[in-house]
Amino acid sequence: MIIPDKIRIGLLISLSLLLLAVAYRRFRRHVIAKHMPVKQHAELLDLTVAYHPTRLRAEIMVPEPQELVPTMLDGGHVLEHTWNTIHLKPGQHVVEFPLGEGRSGEHYFHLASHSQSTVRKFTVRAA
Repeated sequence: MIIPDKIRIGLLISLSLLLLAVAYRRFRRHVIAKHMPVKQHAELLDLTVAYHPTRLRAEIMVPEPQELVPTMLDGGHVLEHTWNTIHLKPGQHVVEFPLGEGRSGEHYFHLASHSQSTVRKFTVRAA
């Protein structure tokens, strides 16, 4: 089968443009993955349950001023309790949240910011 010259030239040009587009996309992905800094978020360092009175103690590292929303979820990840929003400055902070009485069993601590969400499991043992 003989391909007319105009179709062959059109195919060669479109193949060259497609090759350039693919090479540009791969180069762009490589630059973004390897050379762009990643924005740091709040990090939940430690989560412990303290007793008498029962409270949840969280150690949080914050790289920049952030507003965090702490909540407690039950075993099925259903909202059980919400605490007030906390505003933290850069650095390491220890924050305590009251749990109240009668909250024995397994629960989840959910810490959320405008762009991040962290869930950590904890257990409250009855006396």
